[in-house]
Amino acid sequence: MQSSFEDVDWNEERMIVLECGHVFTMETMDGYMEMKEFYEGDSQQGWTAIKQITSQPHGTKVCPNCRAPIKNIHRYGRVIKKFTLDVQNKKFLMTYESELKNQKGRLGFVAKKLEKDRDAFLTNIINDCINPKTNLSVTNDNKNATTYRFNDADEITSYEKFGNITTYSISLSQESIWKKHVKILLDIYKELTSIMCLTKKPPHKLAFEAAVTNLYVLFIKGDEFNSLFYTFSLKFIYLSLSFQI
Repeated sequence: MQSSFEDVDWNEERMIVLECGHVFTMETMDGYMEMKEFYEGDSQQGWTAIKQITSQPHGTKVCPNCRAPIKNIHRYGRVIKKFTLDVQNKKFLMTYESELKNQKGRLGFVAKKLEKDRDAFLTNIINDCINPKTNLSVTNDNKNATTYRFNDADEITSYEKFGNITTYSISLSQESIWKKHVKILLDIYKELTSIMCLTKKPPHKLAFEAAVTNLYVLFIKGDEFNSLFYTFSLKFIYLSLSFQI
């Protein structure tokens, strides 16, 4: 990267021009883009086969001269996609780590509040046992609440089961007292179930699903070439993303 444009014999060297306009030799860029981590071979003899990608994360590759992101270079497509996924995964993890830390702080506050209100809660339950209310009607406390889908998270218990305790032969009036007591805790649980559902679809999984979908579109066209291409490409994608799948 230290040679000037005039010093390079372009009859011998192949040129790589980045979107920012800066020019480098192919050998230099192959080294900079860590092609040996992704392919068998070298710049001189050619890259002969793909390698299984390691799980070691990378940052976005930028132009050594102006720091502009390197993109839209077909030769480095696999490399750029890996680096892009690494950046997206980092943002994904940071986002939900922050969310979980926030919920952890709230849980500490709620635990203290529930302990503080425990005596009042028990008093209300005892009073209801002595003088039970019989004119209560079932209300939908969650009619305006967000509904979360648990199709991809079967291990999650719906928060309604923790609030609707009349199914355990507990009176409606005592259920109402219970819900008021634990409402703030159930709100946190709803937020946590939302986070769990969203984290079922990290960036690398979405990328894999999108790639398979696009290849399947080719496959259903039915010609022999696309069928072979589909089979080969699935193996290629698996190797490309197996570090995270």
